[in-house]
Formats: sequence, C-alpha cells, structure tokens
Amino acid sequence: MNPQTPRRVVYTALVGQYELLNEQPMARESDIEFVCFTDDPDLTSESWSIRLIEPRFPLDQVRSARFLKTRGAQLLGDYDESLWIDNSVVLTRRPDELLDEWLAGADLAIPLHSFRTSVLGEFDAVATEGYDDPARVYEQLIHYSTLRPAVLTARPYWTALIARRHGAATDEVTRLWNDHILRYSRRDQLSINFVVASVGLTVNGIDIENLGSQWHQWPVRNAKKWTITQDRMAGALRPPTAEVGRLQNEVTALRADVDSKLAALQDIEQREHDLAEKVAALPDQEKLHAHYRGSTSWRVTAPLRAASRILKRR
Repeated sequence: MNPQTPRRVVYTALVGQYELLNEQPMARESDIEFVCFTDDPDLTSESWSIRLIEPRFPLDQVRSARFLKTRGAQLLGDYDESLWIDNSVVLTRRPDELLDEWLAGADLAIPLHSFRTSVLGEFDAVATEGYDDPARVYEQLIHYSTLRPAVLTARPYWTALIARRHGAATDEVTRLWNDHILRYSRRDQLSINFVVASVGLTVNGIDIENLGSQWHQWPVRNAKKWTITQDRMAGALRPPTAEVGRLQNEVTALRADVDSKLAALQDIEQREHDLAEKVAALPDQEKLHAHYRGSTSWRVTAPLRAASRILKRR
C-alpha cells in the first residue's frame, strides 16, 4: 500500500436479528474492507466481513446498535478513515470515491436532511410520530433550547451515511454523541447538530436527496423479523402483573363493545315494535296505504311519480 493512501473501512451493524443484511455490490469494486458488527452467530455475507459482538445493552438493541454507529470505529482496528452506512442503505459508487470527495477539507462529512428543514422539525416528527418517548424527547428539546437555541433552527443531518477521518476531534464528537443518545432520545439525528456545535468541529454537510443520489439508494429493505424484536422487547420490559393488567383492559374493552352493540340492537327492536303498534292502530285502508308506502316498489317508483306531478302542472 502507498504510504500516502489512507487506511479505510466501511462498516455497519445488525443487532437483534430483526432484519436481513443487505449485500453491497460495490464491495466487489473496491479494495476497502466492508465490516458488519452483529450478534447473530449464523449471519453470513458475500460482501461483508462478519464480526460477532456481544450487544452493549442486551435488552436495548437500538442503543446497542447506536453505540456501534457512533463508537464502532474504535473497535475496528488501525484505520485512518471510515464510512458508516445504515443497513437500509446500498452504495451505488465505490466508497473510496465517496471518501475522497466528502472528506476533502473536512474531518467529518454527513448528508443534510433533504425533507426536514430544521432540527426543531425533527424533534416534532420524532415525538408526534411515536419514534421515542415524548417525555424524554421534550426534555431534550428544553435542554437544547436553553443551552444552544440556534441549533434548533439549523438544517438537520441525515445520519444514514457518515464519513470520518479518525483523530482526536472526531473521537470527541462520537464520544459526546453516544453520551447524548444514552441520556436523551435514542434517535441520534436529534443530537448530532448539538454535539458538533458543542465540540466546535466543522462538518461537511453533503446536500443530496436522502431517497437516492449518485452515491446511494435508500431505503433498501429486506424482510424484517418484527415478531422477534417485538416479542423479545415485550418479554424483557413487561412484568407479569402488567401482562395481567393488559389482558384485563382488553376484556373490559371487548365487554364495552359488546354492550354498545346490544344497546343498538335493542334500540332497533324497540323502534320496530313501536312502528308495528302504530300501524296496528290505523284503519284498514290506512294500513294498506302505509304498507304500500313502505314497500320497495313504492320507493323505486318515487322519481316517476315526481316527474308525473311536474308534467301535470305544465
């Protein structure tokens, strides 16, 4: 290797076995190693070198993956530059070309969000769309608005791709970023703008469409094993007493639904009974008239009778 050529790596993480690993065709076009951190001992790949790890937080798969995203470069070995890509991203250009361009004059390069105009808008989306606990999200927002309000009006970064040159400055960014993910929301895009502003590092914001560019495609989704994730987290977080309470709530809701339907049925039956009594009290001729007015043929021929009345008036 040329002494002037930086040692580079592309890496991702797949923790929790909740989705399948995307292959990266560009790995065949490049000498750069592609590394996937995973806790799945059965995972294999044609384009990734698999590195088996123990999740940092066994019952918090999201933050375990976030740790690898922010601090994984420290686990990779002796590299000068790295490119993080989310598993839902597939590269369409060689990573060496991307790193050459994105890191020209910068130690850290992250795409800008192409459909969110402010960090405040990102906070709103996370809270209102249920991506994380609103109480924790709003606490984070209050703290940021007190400490660095200008950050909230900045255009947010889109962290599915992160290019970095390893060194003290980027190490401080990733360390503090991981701290914020642990302290506040696990949604890392809420904290990255605040963190780089706090460290004072200049970021090369790459202005590309998040859904696809000359560099990538996103989202590329393989089949998700949602039940694995949901069952595992539900079993970890819900004590037996809470499960009993959930079942009681479901029974109560079902009973209320049944009671509502029975009340509606009883109301219909009462209306039919009242109508039958009124018809029975009518003279025979009026009964016959009421019968015809309630018949299907009478309703269907209503437009014809109306037209006949109009013609008679002319």
